[in-house]
Amino acid sequence: MREMGFFAAILLLSIGASADVNWREDLKKDAVRIEGDRMMMEEYYLINYADELGNARSAQVKMYSEAVNDGTISRDNFVGFGSTLSAMFLAAIGSDFEYIEAPIGRVDLEISIYMTGQGYQIEVKDNTTNTANRETQTWEKLYAK
Repeated sequence: MREMGFFAAILLLSIGASADVNWREDLKKDAVRIEGDRMMMEEYYLINYADELGNARSAQVKMYSEAVNDGTISRDNFVGFGSTLSAMFLAAIGSDFEYIEAPIGRVDLEISIYMTGQGYQIEVKDNTTNTANRETQTWEKLYAK
């Protein structure tokens, strides 16, 4: 679990270092939106990378986290776990990324994390190829590692 905190810290530092935002307003914003029995977080990033031929490319990524709001997962753990997994995915995709307020047209990649009292599921959906992959894990198995 220490690695998750490390990746979250790196994400926050990299966003803070590269973002030209009004930090006072940014600090007032809630990261979590609550609707009915669900907690949700949603963020968008623009990633710049080189393809296999060395050509400059960019892609938009939507990071989405959702959890039940029934007391089985605290708001703090929801934010921590969702942010850490988001940071890990962004680090794996590339180091040149920037936060954007909203998508510019359609997003290329959607990474969604769904959490319940039993465990979590990560879905990676590539909108350019219309493919999706899912991995599901129980909390018991994750914490046993």
